[in-house]
Amino acid sequence: MRTRVTAAVVGALATALLGAATAPALAVPAPVGTAAAYYCHLAPNVTVSYGSSNHSAVKCAQYMLAFGGFYHGALDGLFGPQTLAAVKEFQRRNGLVVDGIVGPRTWGELERMVNW
Repeated sequence: MRTRVTAAVVGALATALLGAATAPALAVPAPVGTAAAYYCHLAPNVTVSYGSSNHSAVKCAQYMLAFGGFYHGALDGLFGPQTLAAVKEFQRRNGLVVDGIVGPRTWGELERMVNW
C-alpha cells in the first residue's frame, strides 16, 4: 500500500515537531509549488533522456524526483549523470523498464507518486 505524503503534510509535521521558526528551513523542493507547476505545464509529458536539452521537461522531472527523494542535485533542467541515476533508481523501485528514459510510463509513475 502506498502512502501519499504532500508538501503540506510534511510542512505541518515539521512545524508541529520543530516549531514555526525552524520548520521553514527544512523546505523540500515540492513539485506542487509554483515553479514546478510552471515547468511541468510547459512540458506535457515530453520524452527526455540523458543529454536532453528540453529544460522545462527535464526540470519538471527533476522536481518530481526530488519530491520523491530520488534526486538531490540542482534543479537546473540539465539531464546529466545525477538526473540519469535518479531516473534509473526511480524506475527500478517502481517496476519499470530501467532505461533512464522519462517516457509515458515513467511520467505516469512520477505523476502518481506526487499525486497530481
